Amino acid sequence: MVVDGFVASERALREAGSAVPPAGLSPAGADQALSCLIAIEKLAAGLRVVMAGQAARTGSWRIRGARSPEEDLAKRTGTSVGKADDTLKTSKRLKQQPKVEAALRDGTLSDTQAAAVSDAAHADPRAEARLVDKAGQTDLRGLNDECRKVKAAADPDPDATNRRIHNERFFRHGHDVDGALTGSFRITPQAGADVLAAFAPFREAIFKQARAEGRRESFEAIDADALVAMAVAAAGGSAAPAGGPKDVYVVADLQALRDGGSCEMDGAPVPASIVREILEGGDAFLIGVLKHGVDVQKVVRWGRYVPAEVRDALLIRDGFRCSYPGCSQKARLQRDHLQPYSKNGPTSLTNLQLLCPFHHKLKTARDRLFDPDAAPPTTHETTENRAERRTGDRRRDGPVRGP
Repeated sequence: MVVDGFVASERALREAGSAVPPAGLSPAGADQALSCLIAIEKLAAGLRVVMAGQAARTGSWRIRGARSPEEDLAKRTGTSVGKADDTLKTSKRLKQQPKVEAALRDGTLSDTQAAAVSDAAHADPRAEARLVDKAGQTDLRGLNDECRKVKAAADPDPDATNRRIHNERFFRHGHDVDGALTGSFRITPQAGADVLAAFAPFREAIFKQARAEGRRESFEAIDADALVAMAVAAAGGSAAPAGGPKDVYVVADLQALRDGGSCEMDGAPVPASIVREILEGGDAFLIGVLKHGVDVQKVVRWGRYVPAEVRDALLIRDGFRCSYPGCSQKARLQRDHLQPYSKNGPTSLTNLQLLCPFHHKLKTARDRLFDPDAAPPTTHETTENRAERRTGDRRRDGPVRGP
């Protein structure tokens, strides 16, 4: 009678939706109803993943005229074929992943979270429980980063994976329903480092221009303008802003470095051979962190610039993202003193954290709440950030860039 239960639940939900008055609900009622609908949606999506593989084996997709189970599921759910493919792959793996299945059945994991966790757990089954727990502690971007690290650590041949990514590279573009140009691309981490290094001076120039004109733009808008400016400069329509050598952050476990295994470059897994190529090429400012297990043992900068070990270690320790629980923002990160600088908080790794502008402002407001006599800041930057920006290159000494 399981199917009868699903049929009855669908009917009850339709009736509840029809009963909502045209004027809507009260704010409190709407909020409560929204919470219920989110829970129902996650439960339904989870059960859809559980059932999708079983349903595909019936062959009913052929009767509906589809060329594949993925195409059939995509049409029936109104999603892309790629999304449907992820759902079916996850569904097929659930027999070997009981914790993922249980989390789907009780609505703990969304279908998107489950696809990421299942894929990583397939590479390293020992990480399944940890990743299910991680999904409840961070947002989707943070979960994807953690899953990527798990897959990289379990990768038996990082060089082959890097070659596969290169062979599968793409750049796609088109127009949305409003006629706006949209696009996506997928390239190797080392190629991405080249792109971001070329992009960074344009981003800084556009940001400074907006600030000088008194405009407060979103990070996404700044980056969009910077992309256009970079394209115009490449076509010879304008001069490119000056930029220094590209910063490449490399995190390597000592054993992996010795064995030629996988390292992390700007937060993405790469083979140790790629790191050696960059170092030998001499066109990058390579910042290395050698680790043993989870402890940073040594921070060293290769190059002729003034060492900044604490800033580099801070980026590595906080994972190139805002350290506020549940936030994975990587743009315009700022250094913050846990014990306020105005209260003689030391500028040390143990007393520093990375925060995005929003959470930095929130932290500053909370600090002032408990210290009403503190002078209000004129910007979101800390005292040492302002001093560094006056005396040094903003790309290195101002608000911290993400990878």
